[in-house]
Amino acid sequence: MAVLYAAELVLALETIHSHCIMHRDMKPNNVMIGDDGHLRIIDFGEAKEFNTEMLTENTEQLDRSRVAESNESFSKLM
Repeated sequence: MAVLYAAELVLALETIHSHCIMHRDMKPNNVMIGDDGHLRIIDFGEAKEFNTEMLTENTEQLDRSRVAESNESFSKLM
């Protein structure tokens, strides 16, 4: 059952992301099992719409900061 629920959760998150929505408050309390036995994600109060430009900008910023952290860590080792 755990594998089924994990797969349903991944599919549900992929679906809401495909509609450009981030849940931003995923926790066990916000996942329920419906009458039909399938998972339901609830509490979209913290959800935020995004566009692919925002995603690209944030990814580029994150990549730059990771490179800087890696360089700093490496220089401490030397």
